[in-house]
Amino acid sequence: MTAGIQRRLRTGVAALLHTEGAATWTATGAVSVTASPAPVFDSTYPDEPDVAAALSTYAVGGDEPTLSGSVLMLQVRTRTSLSDVAAGDDLDDAIAGVLMGNFPVTLTNGVRVTSLVRSSGSPIGRDAAGRMERTTNYRVRIYDPGSHRG
Repeated sequence: MTAGIQRRLRTGVAALLHTEGAATWTATGAVSVTASPAPVFDSTYPDEPDVAAALSTYAVGGDEPTLSGSVLMLQVRTRTSLSDVAAGDDLDDAIAGVLMGNFPVTLTNGVRVTSLVRSSGSPIGRDAAGRMERTTNYRVRIYDPGSHRG
């Protein structure tokens, strides 16, 4: 099965963050716990390292049924170590620095991002290990032609 647009958006953004030096990414998800910059993962992050980001996607509507555009939300979840509670904010800011204004752009896997807007962000509390987490959400319009549209 071919990877869908949501997975391709997540992995394409992760590769962009790696190329721009905002996060460490590997397609296998195998990253050293001492990676610098902090790692970014597809959808969920493992128990280690403490400082990390995970990219998720979800649909909110706004697709253009007869055209070739789709709208997806890209959620960036970050967490921080107990010893440096600002590290997660720094990682979130580094990711925003790469994403904001960086469009139109064609990601290395061919996904064409035509616009990207930060729509919300908030601390979401502590995880099971006591590390602080936050989430930032981006509304992403992508060129996504399908078999029945432009």
